[in-house]
Amino acid sequence: MPEINRDELIEEVRKLMDMDMDEDELYAILGYQSLGLEERATEPRLYSFSITKSDLINAIGLEERATEPRLYSFSITKSDLIIKGKAYFERYKQQLKEKICDDWQYCKRRGEYNGDVKLLMDALIPIIITGITLPAPLIAVLCILTFKYGLDKLCGCKA
Repeated sequence: MPEINRDELIEEVRKLMDMDMDEDELYAILGYQSLGLEERATEPRLYSFSITKSDLINAIGLEERATEPRLYSFSITKSDLIIKGKAYFERYKQQLKEKICDDWQYCKRRGEYNGDVKLLMDALIPIIITGITLPAPLIAVLCILTFKYGLDKLCGCKA
């Protein structure tokens, strides 16, 4: 996997933030991106991962029952991708919590940023990168979902 460039990742996260997508759209993107992890592209891009027939079968819980070769047609709905994306986020939420809340001590430091989400994001992305080994596009979406989920909620900060 190519090394993650911190500044490029911050720029990708900012672009995603500026798109102002709702959580379901982000979960659908994360679900779609996670389909291609078995067969990674050499240069991961935000929306382009290779997807094999077996990835699709596994992603939507189908069994391959054909006894002879034939053309396959699969339909993955947005709701399937949202479910997959939510499960994927849940899988990494504890790691995000450990890095952001415990190691970086978000609850103690949150006041330093006076509600400036972009400045806070710039500080947290390097922390997140060191905690999760995934392709940059997935980390970018996980970052946005983490901010939308709420850092106070993630870390259990008291008012």
